[in-house]
Amino acid sequence: MFGVLQAQQGNSRPADRASSQSHAAIRRNDDLQPASLPALPDSVTLEMIQDGDRVFHGSGGCFVCHGIEGQGMPAAGDAITTGLAYIPLSWTAIDSLVTAGMPDAITRSPIAMPGRGARGNLSAEEVKSVAAYVWAIAQARGEPWAGGHDSHEKLSVVSASTNTANESRERRRRSPVP
Repeated sequence: MFGVLQAQQGNSRPADRASSQSHAAIRRNDDLQPASLPALPDSVTLEMIQDGDRVFHGSGGCFVCHGIEGQGMPAAGDAITTGLAYIPLSWTAIDSLVTAGMPDAITRSPIAMPGRGARGNLSAEEVKSVAAYVWAIAQARGEPWAGGHDSHEKLSVVSASTNTANESRERRRRSPVP
């Protein structure tokens, strides 16, 4: 029995290793994903993936529920970096989901996934780009493509969507104070 314990020493569970790492690091939970992307689907380009990254972390507001690294957030959006739970891992299925959204009863969380981004205002092209980015991060470890990021940790809710804080302040300024 002692030999088994010695053999296991240093081989802690992934969750234990994550907690012993720097508290600043955000776990993507993509350790088992391939290190490179498969062939891009028809109609998907590297530029779409790069643009989708920008929209996912910016005007789309997707990162608020799905996390800045796509790792998922409690009682909000599922992790994307470990694959997809509700739909086939195809770009067209992801595009349809991002376009239509998902009601809260299906998400099994207290909130629904809005169609066309957090504000419901993404253009068809932006939706296609977000779908391409989600397809990519659901299939590979990290962002192993030209223009991919090692980390998005420098983003914050306010800085990622430049108008969010300003719009919130403006709404408070316009609303009557009781």
